[in-house]
Amino acid sequence: GLDVMDAIKGSSVSTIVVTAWDSDQVYKECKKRGVTEYIPKCDSLKVICDKTIKELKKKDKYFPRT
Repeated sequence: GLDVMDAIKGSSVSTIVVTAWDSDQVYKECKKRGVTEYIPKCDSLKVICDKTIKELKKKDKYFPRT
């Protein structure tokens, strides 16, 4: 995962990390590598969906079903 983050750092790709490693050290390392959102797996599915939708809206790529 860290190699992928390094490869896309600085690009227009939004990176959302969902991880079992909920620690300050891992969070800081991800943010240093340009991660957009860091979500511990213990968060609810609603949190994960809300943050994903937020990033899609920023890029005008969110097309909800009506």
